[in-house]
Amino acid sequence: MWVNPVGAQLQELADLVDRHNIRVEVARTFPLPEAADAFRLNMEGHTRGKIVITVDDAA
Repeated sequence: MWVNPVGAQLQELADLVDRHNIRVEVARTFPLPEAADAFRLNMEGHTRGKIVITVDDAA
């Protein structure tokens, strides 16, 4: 499925999440150096929820 993100629609979704009207299920969170592990988990295809990669901006 291809998606063309529209800023206003993305903001509306973010607002819904902030108000707890929708929930985003996170399967697992990985720091950026472990992105390859996150990719492998994604390729297994058995996760329920999103796989999140965090970026530490304190460089």
